[in-house]
Amino acid sequence: MFKSLISYTLIASILFLSSGCASILNGKYQTVTVHTGASDAVVYVNNKKQGTGSDVRAKMQRDYGAKQVKVERPGYKSEYSVHRQSKKSGLVILSWIPFGIFYLVPPLMDRGPKSFNYTKEVTLTNKRKVNSKGADQKYVIMKNINFDVKKEDFLVESIDYKRFKKGKSSKTGDRATLGEDIKVDNSIFSTALNNALLESGFIDTTAGVLKTKMNTTYVNARVSKMKFTTVNSYKGYFNRSIICESTIEWEFMDKYDQVKFKKTVVGKSGEFCSFPDENVNSKEGQEMSVIQRVVQDAITNSFYEMLDNKEAKEWLKVVPDSLGKSALPVLTINRGTAVKDIKSAMEATTVIMTNKGHGSGCVVGADGYIITSFHVVANVDSNIKVLFNNGDTVLAKVERISEISDLALLKVKRTCKASYVITETPSYEIADEVFAVGTPAAIDLGQTVSKGIISGVRKESNGVELIQTDVSVNPGNSGGALIKRDGTFVGVVNAKISGGGMEGLGFCTPAKQIITELKLNFK
Repeated sequence: MFKSLISYTLIASILFLSSGCASILNGKYQTVTVHTGASDAVVYVNNKKQGTGSDVRAKMQRDYGAKQVKVERPGYKSEYSVHRQSKKSGLVILSWIPFGIFYLVPPLMDRGPKSFNYTKEVTLTNKRKVNSKGADQKYVIMKNINFDVKKEDFLVESIDYKRFKKGKSSKTGDRATLGEDIKVDNSIFSTALNNALLESGFIDTTAGVLKTKMNTTYVNARVSKMKFTTVNSYKGYFNRSIICESTIEWEFMDKYDQVKFKKTVVGKSGEFCSFPDENVNSKEGQEMSVIQRVVQDAITNSFYEMLDNKEAKEWLKVVPDSLGKSALPVLTINRGTAVKDIKSAMEATTVIMTNKGHGSGCVVGADGYIITSFHVVANVDSNIKVLFNNGDTVLAKVERISEISDLALLKVKRTCKASYVITETPSYEIADEVFAVGTPAAIDLGQTVSKGIISGVRKESNGVELIQTDVSVNPGNSGGALIKRDGTFVGVVNAKISGGGMEGLGFCTPAKQIITELKLNFK
């Protein structure tokens, strides 16, 4: 009897030596309460929904692996955190009783995944409210998105989990490796920003082709610095987590590339970890997945913080349609010799040259007044040159502009013979034959003439009228003339819509609008 008891004791001791009481008695899963503070918040663990409410009981497997916790809430940005098994189970003490006499430090031998517990509670609330675009705010279009981080500005550091838990910084000189090659490209950047814009309603999803120039802003964004912090897991047992800080330079521009607002914002991500994903099977794929997610979160946080800036909010307000109309006094212009055919129209059409490129212009006065599109001369230096049909080049200055109608009036110190006659009375109908005179593609193609018809009369969403034509026009035609065969001035070539299989969609600003927008009087 006594010998049997000794035998059983020795067998049990050996079993506990290899496994331990906690590893045997603890369950495979532990329930952790996630406090969200909101009844409509949804909790996920490793992308698996755990429940909805202010206090959600989430099931987490004891497997040494860090768990990705995500909280979603309508109207708020998703928040991310990582939860770990960070404490020895209280059941470990049972390894001392009654078998502690057979080995010196039995609790240290109980090191299985079930011998560690999670902290029973975790708080993760949605702090950032996603403010949807208001009716009085502009749409936002991402223009240039660049990941431009120099080697010295790409930092990777490491911090021990205990220091991280206490809110301490990493030790000086601590470095970490995220892999041999970290590829953070523009696709990650653009995806994060466009998702944020779409969620906030700042992307214009209407199917209309004609958009008002005054209710859209364009944004350049450049990542100039990036810092990754890897949190090393408790005693090296568990998966690490990663936090990212991205320094992003934001630049807001109008339709004409004029910079209106700049701000540099550091965006800090939530805490992320890799976990088995049915869509990402390889370990390398999981590592890349977590890097993409942490970078996107940092970028998104930077974007939302930038939108909360007072100056950004001011610029995002829709500009009144009356911009530039009431402040201008009437300007009287002396007409020159009226254009009466295609040949004289070529004499009255110029090339406008700037440090950005070139466009076209229409002589409208004997005293050297020339009409062009505002976008041809917008945001350029003062060195604007006008190339005439006879080869003469003269400096010009901008006299008046109308951003809403994309018009500009230039003045040169030169007497001009032939000039277009501009009137407020429309002299065209749909299907009329018309000609575009301008400088498409290259300066040496100056005074090119192309033929088509008037396809329709349209209006932008703010009521600005445009003439639609199928005449072949290219970027250099902007600011050139649309005329009839007898030289009748119809309008100024304004834009061409191309891409997606679209052809024959050119637009012009009507002659009457030139007079009303720029407050001109001809005699």
